[in-house]
Amino acid sequence: MKHDELFLTVNWYKDDIFGVFENKGIPLTDTNFSKLKKIGATTLHGQSVENGWEILDTLVDMYEKEFVYDEEAFVIIEHEDWPYILTYRQLNNYCAGELNCHISEFLQNYTWDDSKRLIDHLNLNNRICKAYLEQTAFEYATWIYYDGTDTDELLEKKATFLFEWLNIKVDGGVSLEDI
Repeated sequence: MKHDELFLTVNWYKDDIFGVFENKGIPLTDTNFSKLKKIGATTLHGQSVENGWEILDTLVDMYEKEFVYDEEAFVIIEHEDWPYILTYRQLNNYCAGELNCHISEFLQNYTWDDSKRLIDHLNLNNRICKAYLEQTAFEYATWIYYDGTDTDELLEKKATFLFEWLNIKVDGGVSLEDI
């Protein structure tokens, strides 16, 4: 795992444990520390992981307004084996305005019909361009669907996102060709 992908590590030290022992009236001895370390560490780790999901969910809810849904935050909706790249803002506007639901509800539960309605609503079927990777050992090309308002810069970012989603390393530029 890359270090910058690590979210949080918690370290408990002997002094921390002795503080708990002191509050409980347990003697502050190396023997008691070793016993808790032997029998309690696995339980503490397991409970931290299990309860951590609920804590993370609550934390994200608490700070939801702090998160940025800019034009570079993308989501992929698959329909008929084709990936459609949308900005979170586009999808959020569709969910709130057309479906009266939260974006997470759509992403967790969308069906073939739901994705078809979304694509039709945004009129994505008729607007495509071809994206090529430049300066690579192989030539890769894919289709990028857009809603007619995307700038060339945003389409290039969408293409880069799609190539990376397809596990194709982007080590050069991306060029677009209108169809």
